[in-house]
Amino acid sequence: MNDIKNALCNSKDSIIVGFNIFGYEDAKAVIKASERANQPVLLMTNRDASNILDIEHWGALLGSMARKSSNVVGVHLDHCSDIDTIMRAIDSGYTSVMYDGSKLPIEENIKNSILVSEYAHKKGVIVEGEIGNVPYFDKGEMTINYTTVEDMEKYSARANTDTIAVSVGNIHRLTDRKVEINFDLVEKL
Repeated sequence: MNDIKNALCNSKDSIIVGFNIFGYEDAKAVIKASERANQPVLLMTNRDASNILDIEHWGALLGSMARKSSNVVGVHLDHCSDIDTIMRAIDSGYTSVMYDGSKLPIEENIKNSILVSEYAHKKGVIVEGEIGNVPYFDKGEMTINYTTVEDMEKYSARANTDTIAVSVGNIHRLTDRKVEINFDLVEKL
């Protein structure tokens, strides 16, 4: 498998773009574009994709395509709150996973994040966690639960994730209005 960890650490700006994938054609187009641009990329499956195809099948398909690429391509399970699905994704060849325990109390989120991180890190898989809650506009969720500095300090000290997603005013799948990003909070976090 291409080394997505090294790419993340050594990328020009430490940024790797991720695209939600819903089939072979999507993945093929994203990989081809990343090869042309000579930039690492993540093929991401989300909640909707895992309803279309079992996680093991996504891991086999996307992992195979990633390995055959001449570029660095990672396979990422995004926003998953089901620990069993995350473990299955890790066992199926995903190079990174996101445990989304953001709707849980911080202590339970940390406890579950530690469990996921211990399992993933043994297999060389990157773990992303989330604190605060980024709502989904298309599901009628509009209440933003901002990440607090206190929770960030607790989580980053104990959860053992490689990266942390935060809530600073951002909303998933927003289509018809603007949001105010709290840049002061971004700076503090």
